[in-house]
Amino acid sequence: MPSPHLRRAQIIVRGYCQELGVGYLETSLADSYRKTLASLHAAGAPLRTPETT
Repeated sequence: MPSPHLRRAQIIVRGYCQELGVGYLETSLADSYRKTLASLHAAGAPLRTPETT
């Protein structure tokens, strides 16, 4: 989605989440990058452990 439309979409998505009773988290750009990298790090953890034969 083009970034100029994100602010309008945010209002729609926030309302829809509220209707469904789903949590909606707003965060800063830096924090969103931190959360994404932490999630990717955790997902790749099994690949970093050495295999024993």
